[in-house]
Amino acid sequence: MQPFSDKPYRFFEPRYKPRIASLLRAFGRRVVLPVDRRIARVDTAGGELVREAAGNGTRILFLPNHPTHADGQILMEAARKIGTTTCFMAAYDVFSKSRIRAWTLQALGCFSVDRECCDRLALRQAQTVLVEGRLPLTVFPEGHVYLQNDRVTPFSEGALFIGLAAARQLAEQGERLLAVPVAIKATFIVDVRPRLRRRIRRLANAVEAEIDPSRPPREALRAIGLRALTLNLRRRGISLAEDGTLPDRLHHALELVLESLGKHLGTPHGADMSAMERIRHARRTAHEVLLDPARDAEHAAARRWSDEAMLAWRIASYSGDYVREHPSIDRIGETVEKLEEDAFSHFGRPIGPRRAEVRFGTPLDLTEVVAGGGKPKSLVAELTSRIETSVQAGLDAINETNHDIGSRLWDGPLGEVSRAR
Repeated sequence: MQPFSDKPYRFFEPRYKPRIASLLRAFGRRVVLPVDRRIARVDTAGGELVREAAGNGTRILFLPNHPTHADGQILMEAARKIGTTTCFMAAYDVFSKSRIRAWTLQALGCFSVDRECCDRLALRQAQTVLVEGRLPLTVFPEGHVYLQNDRVTPFSEGALFIGLAAARQLAEQGERLLAVPVAIKATFIVDVRPRLRRRIRRLANAVEAEIDPSRPPREALRAIGLRALTLNLRRRGISLAEDGTLPDRLHHALELVLESLGKHLGTPHGADMSAMERIRHARRTAHEVLLDPARDAEHAAARRWSDEAMLAWRIASYSGDYVREHPSIDRIGETVEKLEEDAFSHFGRPIGPRRAEVRFGTPLDLTEVVAGGGKPKSLVAELTSRIETSVQAGLDAINETNHDIGSRLWDGPLGEVSRAR
């Protein structure tokens, strides 16, 4: 997971240029996907209802999982294959990388969102895009790339809040809005185990972890992760428990970091506040201080708070049982990439060629939901849960029919490549 950005926020509005956008999508399909993202092919399933609805002028809100850094390009190609296209609400950090990147995204009809707060400009812009209906809109409810392609993380309710607000406006105009759950799965199509071995050893050397090549790779990843976590905590004067299951130790480490932040920031602590909410509170506080020139005497401390919040976020993003539950080549590869990002704080090159499958779930007619009444808050929570469940079901369905080598188990010794089963 990439470090937080402390650049002052600036809203980037969409500046859709159809002809330029068409050229950019073609470039993405022919160059970015196969060369930069190493996605050799994009397959689709279940897009017939979406194609028909888009052809009738129905507004579309795509709600996919966010398992890889190639999801934007993957979804644009999948949309093209079912006869439509899409724009995105994307993190401000992506726009702030360069002027060329920002111009490109805006020309594609995309706009920025500040994930650190309730970005009212982005919310209004999203509703406008849906109501006007020039392009279908994609919002990633997970909010971040967690590099766990077989398991969705909790969806934020913001996407359905936007959808229902737009649906109310459209209902007055006699128009429909469909929320479409989308499952994205990327799987290796060649045997990447030799490359994974090298990258696991590189990680072990970087954190000085002892690994046993005669044991399965999942044990090496566990040793690397715990060693990296122990070193990170030790630098902050925090000691990690030496026993317990991996999920328990991760939970304990997260609580220790949050308690440390709470001592400095008064971070709310209680049964009614999740760990992610406490992390966001700490992050917002640090961000506000760092952007205030009148508080420059506090900037050094705020940078430490921001660093601890980033560590807490990274710890929270690991479930502890993802690889142990099913040690496939795909899951081991994803975990290696995730550990590399956290250890080196930059995107590594994808490990090998992959095939992406995009499964469009049964659309949910938000206009009908709005017409049925109900309290907005309870509606948003219920619909978010339904969409999240549908996306997970889509991933499960993809995995049931996935026969590529990435789906096979790697439970033999790390030091040798036996036949994948």
